[in-house]
Amino acid sequence: MNLTYHSRKDTSNGLLARGRSRMKLPGKVHSFSCHPGPPIRVNSPGKESVISPRVKPAWPIRMSIATLALLGILLTIGTCMSRSEGASHPTLYFISSDLNQLRAKGTQGLGSEFRKLLLNTAELSLKTEIPREPRGRGSKVDATGTFNQEGIASDKMFFQAGRAIQAILPVLGLSYHLTGDRAYARRAVEWLDRYSQWGAVLREKPDLPGAAILNGLVIGYDLFYQELSPAQREQLLKFISALTQKFVKKVAHLSREPLPGNRAMIANNHNIVPTCAAGMGALLLKIEGADDGKMLRAVVDCFHKVILPSGFSPQGEYVDGSDQWLLFVAQEMTLFFEALKRNGGPNFWDLPNVRAMPEFIIQANSLCAEDSPLDYRWRYVLLAMAAAYRDPEIQGLAFRPGFTAGPGRRIAALSATDDLEGEDSDSIWTPSAWEYLFYDPTLQPAPLRPRPLSVLFPHLGRVIMRSSWKKDASILTFRAGPRVGKEEGDNNAFQLTGYGVQLLPKLKPPFWPLEKRGREWHLERDWILGTKGNNTIMVDGVRQYSTLDPRFTGVNRRKAPPSDWLSTPDEGIPPTARILSFVTSPVADYAAGEAANAYIEESGRPLLDRFSRHLFFVKDEYLLVVDEIRGAGGRPRNLEWIFHAGKDNDLQLREEGFLISPRRGSRNVTLHGKVMVPDAVMNIERVPTRDESYRSPYVSIRQSSPQTMVNAFFFLEIRRGSDRPKEFRVVRDDEAATILSLGKDIFLFNKTAGSIQHDGLELRGRMAWVRPGIGAILVEGTRLGWKGKSLIEEPTPASKAWVGR
Repeated sequence: MNLTYHSRKDTSNGLLARGRSRMKLPGKVHSFSCHPGPPIRVNSPGKESVISPRVKPAWPIRMSIATLALLGILLTIGTCMSRSEGASHPTLYFISSDLNQLRAKGTQGLGSEFRKLLLNTAELSLKTEIPREPRGRGSKVDATGTFNQEGIASDKMFFQAGRAIQAILPVLGLSYHLTGDRAYARRAVEWLDRYSQWGAVLREKPDLPGAAILNGLVIGYDLFYQELSPAQREQLLKFISALTQKFVKKVAHLSREPLPGNRAMIANNHNIVPTCAAGMGALLLKIEGADDGKMLRAVVDCFHKVILPSGFSPQGEYVDGSDQWLLFVAQEMTLFFEALKRNGGPNFWDLPNVRAMPEFIIQANSLCAEDSPLDYRWRYVLLAMAAAYRDPEIQGLAFRPGFTAGPGRRIAALSATDDLEGEDSDSIWTPSAWEYLFYDPTLQPAPLRPRPLSVLFPHLGRVIMRSSWKKDASILTFRAGPRVGKEEGDNNAFQLTGYGVQLLPKLKPPFWPLEKRGREWHLERDWILGTKGNNTIMVDGVRQYSTLDPRFTGVNRRKAPPSDWLSTPDEGIPPTARILSFVTSPVADYAAGEAANAYIEESGRPLLDRFSRHLFFVKDEYLLVVDEIRGAGGRPRNLEWIFHAGKDNDLQLREEGFLISPRRGSRNVTLHGKVMVPDAVMNIERVPTRDESYRSPYVSIRQSSPQTMVNAFFFLEIRRGSDRPKEFRVVRDDEAATILSLGKDIFLFNKTAGSIQHDGLELRGRMAWVRPGIGAILVEGTRLGWKGKSLIEEPTPASKAWVGR
């Protein structure tokens, strides 16, 4: 290890800058750092030593592993700063000497708009009532399994109390330090006093509400330390210590969990957010000398060894997907990562799977699209990432106007608000303080560079296929992947948008106020988010296994098959589903998934040996769906295909298929479905919900009798305005092949081990889609020929596209 040693006179009057740990050794004072991050300062009377791990060494220090380990123990355990040694506050996100620079940030340009928003929010926060102490979260389900309305209401109160203090104290604290207005400090101290008396918090299990309260108290202690009396500091620190210890026990339990089969459940928000809160509490206690660093080290180790390897793939994909749950955990991780980095801890932003997160956020949310506004709650996360990576694109993305939800939300380049954000007046989450702190005015924003229109997320098993980045693009999303923590959508299910109109959408549960969410709401939500609410199939009336599956929840949870998220072949966990192949080209895209393992009986026996779904997406024109299904063990199965029209569309049955047309809007876009299923019986059914506006129609297609093996075809044509319909014709359908004529295109399905020919085409493979002279896609084949010429030739079976000249 090579480190650089610096020694200079101490000008800090004995205070440890940024709350760094210090150690006393005979003679000169030295410190060593084995992690990335800012320099670590170590003080002794009259001198300060600084070790910078990123600067070229002035001279090398060589030592054995045992010596390094000993020094590491001394640094992390024996060198904690105590209050008597004179640590200064604030320290978590800035120190007193940073204030002039922080104030200057708010005097011009975008910084002045941040400042205006911050102070306006602070004034509103002064008027916000401090919540009453909750009785406790209570149980949402009683001993009989019935939903307990009183417990649900108590849970809501507890959760909102946590969100309130976590949101308001940073706003009041930064406003106080920028302006010196003690009205902000007085009100914040009242919040801290009230919450530090809440015994119910210490009795609750360490989950999301307690995590928010712990975060709020830690940040409040740091920002308002000088305004607290010694007695208030002592009481608050005792409370923080007790609460932190509860959360660190949860961290210790997580650290003992075996990763194989458990990664998805380890890394959901109920574990990541409390681990961040434990880290915040442990960091403050270490700075204050109230802990020797063991708790903080336990949290850091848990992140390194358990949380991040379980939650994020090497490509930055998050176990719960790209939407609200990633946003939720990213907010909390940002606050912990920044506090840890700024106080000499490891820089988690530098880890490869964390560094890959911004690209996942951009591509999974299609943020290159014209009609893709940014959820404003992402803003401070993106600003922190932009500063960490010095990335102009992320900075530019953070400035994109976002969704509006109240007056004044849009100001210049930013989406903002002049009111407190939240679901209602009692639920507060405002990020203005963090936007101000993490904004780096020296980093010039840049527009996003072009990304591929179609993209595969291999670990989540998700594919997004687009015709363009325009507002009226046609988009196909498809899912075939592992079991994950939150519901990512059932496998071999897809959603289709044509010319900007959702034609086969993903259903959303109707909104019910939290206090009214009882048994009926849960049953509705379970149906809508389950297999029946997705564009996929049911087998013998059985749904796919998912995290919502009542067969494997509650007391039956241990019966659930292990999660295959990020599992490796040596773990012996069969994948629930997987993407078989993905091919993209300018004219058409292709994706295929295998999801037989998603259908299991309660006994654990499989229902299917095969459920391969092939999607040929001809951009802005049509989607051809080909299903290959085989019952397990040669047993016949009752199959049901489901296609949801959604609540904004009308649905009609037509000869050989169905018609979906928008009920609202001026765009005349329709979806015409042709069905090729042996002995099919089609019906229109409706989503079972008491909210009439959500009782949307869907097509249910069943066979008249159980079948052992089925090949099914669905031709879904997108038409806009006066588009002429494409001729759909079955050219051949026998034991050897199925050949379809789709307007100008030809589709070939080879059921033999050899080759088939048709009208100048030769296929040596499983399937092929061909638009003569324009493009073609070969599936699991070695040759696709046209009039004696080879379009695609491969030594081994592969899926590949050909583009004409």
